[in-house]
Amino acid sequence: MNFISHYRGPYSEEIQQVIRSPFNLIDCWTYTPPARHDTLSGGYVELTPHGRQEYKRLYTASSANFQMEPILAAMTMVRELYDKLSLEELLLLIYDTYPEYQKKSDVFESIRKSKKRLADSLVKKGLIDKDRYEDLMASS
Repeated sequence: MNFISHYRGPYSEEIQQVIRSPFNLIDCWTYTPPARHDTLSGGYVELTPHGRQEYKRLYTASSANFQMEPILAAMTMVRELYDKLSLEELLLLIYDTYPEYQKKSDVFESIRKSKKRLADSLVKKGLIDKDRYEDLMASS
């Protein structure tokens, strides 16, 4: 997937097309556009009951393949991490790790101004260590 710099952070045309017009897994999720005051999310995708059944089926089939175990474990870890992050915290980490996504962002400046508060929150949640905190505070 290709991601480009966008006004709310990294953006993928492919992901947007799949969410809005899926080629397969029809009726597995619904898309809710962002509220008018929401300047960060881009909206939300939620699994439908049919989508939950399909997820369970795919997960069970994948789990039966021992080569998929590390991939499924990694996906679970990433999902658990993302669930603990606010949208601002996620964007702070993205903008710090991939500075090219700062270019067209309408929200980068407010994230940058909130960097200390956000980094403190990441430490408090146990999501970054002292070294990563210091790297975040030293970056522009």
